[in-house]
Amino acid sequence: MAMIMGNELVINRVQSPGNGWIVIHAMSGANGELGAVLGSVPVKAGISTDIVVELSEVAPELIAMLHVDKGAIGVFEFPGADEPLLIDGKQVITPFATMLH
Repeated sequence: MAMIMGNELVINRVQSPGNGWIVIHAMSGANGELGAVLGSVPVKAGISTDIVVELSEVAPELIAMLHVDKGAIGVFEFPGADEPLLIDGKQVITPFATMLH
């Protein structure tokens, strides 16, 4: 579950197999396609809780995606070196609705 307060999105829990990024994309189109990047924050390997992501804009439907941190460590480079994480050839992606406050 996620909640937006102002322009901040709070994600309750993220599990990542390695250090990387949780990236929030807008949901685009009727089929829930990946849209523009609205915010990103680094996450460490393992479980992270209560992650706060500052958003450039607020939307009721978003997509959370894990990205690797392969370029300059600690600098989000996408498009570029920090591509979406693939597990068994699939992106780690979760579409969700927010609770706007």
